Amino acid sequence: PYPGHEVAIVDEEGRVVPPGELGVIAVRRGDPVIMLGYWNRPEATAAAYRGDWFCTGDLGVMDGEGYVHSGSTALPDLAATTPLEASAAAGA
Repeated sequence: PYPGHEVAIVDEEGRVVPPGELGVIAVRRGDPVIMLGYWNRPEATAAAYRGDWFCTGDLGVMDGEGYVHSGSTALPDLAATTPLEASAAAGA
C-alpha cells in the first residue's frame, strides 16, 4: 500500500498482473512524484509509458497485501548509469 499513489506491477503491454507475478513496477500517469518527461527526449518519455502507467524499468512482484518487492532492473544499460553519464550518452 502506498497512500496517495497508485503503484502496480504491469506486463509489457501495460496490463496489471496478478499478485505474485513478475513484471515492471509502474506508477499511474499524473502522480505528483512522477517526472514530466525526459529533457529534450519526447520519444524516450513516450516509451516509458504503457497506457496510463509510467514504467520505472525495475522488475518487481506485488504480494497479496499490496507491498512491492523488487529485485533487478529490466533496463540494465541504465541501472549503472548516473544522470550525468546518461546525459552525456544522449548527447545532451
